[in-house]
Amino acid sequence: LSAINYAQSRVLPVAFIDTNAQQLFTHMWNTMPFFEKLRLMLSGVTGLFVSKKRVEAEMKNYQAHYDSYLEEIGKKFPTIKRTLIDDRNEFMTQRLVELHEKHQRIIICVGDGHVSGISKLLEQKQIPFETIRLQQLQNWKQAESDGSTGHFSINYSPP
Repeated sequence: LSAINYAQSRVLPVAFIDTNAQQLFTHMWNTMPFFEKLRLMLSGVTGLFVSKKRVEAEMKNYQAHYDSYLEEIGKKFPTIKRTLIDDRNEFMTQRLVELHEKHQRIIICVGDGHVSGISKLLEQKQIPFETIRLQQLQNWKQAESDGSTGHFSINYSPP
């Protein structure tokens, strides 16, 4: 929301590039095999008993090893990975291509799970880009400003 508020306060265009969430989840559930649904529900129940410390440790580990986590998700939950990651990467990349034709510079905010996939697709389409991950933003030290630049911050507190 900070990025949207910043853009709107400077009358910059904002575009939403993701798919409709309700349609996405309906499609995912309808195409998911029974045993994958069962595995998902069991994972959800066991997740209720995981400590906050363990969740925080897993989040740090995820940030250090994005691709291996996505690979693991793909093995355990192939429908989820295909629907929530791969298909959305394709959709969002297509939207970016359309926006790239209209605008010289675009700033996008996507979840970490989409960064490598969208990056690969943009490279294939020979669209130049720069990637800044959330972890980099969290570690970013604000430089002295002469007022000619703007910034926003993201504060995240794990539950």
